[in-house]
Amino acid sequence: MSFGGASFFGGHPQQQQPREGIHFHVMNPAEQQAAMQQGINPLYRNFDCGYCGRSTNGRVLCTLTDAEGVEKAVWCHCSCEQQLPTVILSNPEAQQFPEHCEFSPGDGWPDDLTKLFDEAAKSFTASAYTSTTMVCRKMLMVCACNEGADEGLQFVNYVDYIIANVLPLPKARDSIDAIRKIGNEANHDVAFVSRDDARRAMSIVTYLLNSVYSLPDA
Repeated sequence: MSFGGASFFGGHPQQQQPREGIHFHVMNPAEQQAAMQQGINPLYRNFDCGYCGRSTNGRVLCTLTDAEGVEKAVWCHCSCEQQLPTVILSNPEAQQFPEHCEFSPGDGWPDDLTKLFDEAAKSFTASAYTSTTMVCRKMLMVCACNEGADEGLQFVNYVDYIIANVLPLPKARDSIDAIRKIGNEANHDVAFVSRDDARRAMSIVTYLLNSVYSLPDA
């Protein structure tokens, strides 16, 4: 690891050639001097990665504290092969960006549905819950069309087609139709989808696609 801008000329850092690893970029000569005097004390934080979805003991790259020394935020680095960053806010309310990725596609899903599901999962971790639900609606339509439905129908027709021809379970209709109802509110009213509703939509789509594409090969 290294400190970006290790030497200064006229008060401005002279950037070094980037190398693999963690690089710290100081803002002024005072920070440079403090870093050199104090050295580097590795710090780690347990969190659930917003990219790979796994629990990790990630390296803390830096912390932000207020005037009283109370920690406000930390920038972490996942230990998985992606090595992507996560920001954790601890004050005044605990939040993580991106949020823990709790949804993942199943085995045997068609490529188009897998790509759409990944897009919805990323929207969910970014707290874009209305976008998440819109993609879930599209997944129902794509699933129905992949299984023989015509394109260009009203959304309710795709719900009917899935229940009649793809997953003929009458008890599942209310759950699948819930995605239509949640999406209709966001489409036609000045309203935003809540986290709980987006999570419900993701869970329903996950169960549906696993039942259609993963369960037959189990």
